[in-house]
Amino acid sequence: MAALPGPVQGNVYKDALVESECSWVALKRGKVVGAVILHSENDKACIRTLAVDAVERGQGIGRMLVEKAIETALGRNQSLYLHVQVDNQEAIELYRRLGFTVAETLTNYYRRLASPDCFVMTRDARS
Repeated sequence: MAALPGPVQGNVYKDALVESECSWVALKRGKVVGAVILHSENDKACIRTLAVDAVERGQGIGRMLVEKAIETALGRNQSLYLHVQVDNQEAIELYRRLGFTVAETLTNYYRRLASPDCFVMTRDARS
């Protein structure tokens, strides 16, 4: 299962889980096929990671996980934001369908990837 098109350095996922109070996994026949990590920051929440097993994509797993993160953040009256590679059209479209909009572009955000630029996408707490 991968969230990024390359290896993750160090303890990125471990650190994200330790620093975040909310994470969910999607199971299929006892196997983890997807995960999302939500990190709260006062009146904002950040979707730190969304990953769905490549074989399981297109079945609504990512949508379900993001909807759970949205539900949790909105229940706390938090707006949401996330980072997504500018060429990850599948993810960008999913986030747009779920009410996110592109707020800004960050260049060279992902330093070790062939496509290093990302969009910061946001969703208002009232959406």
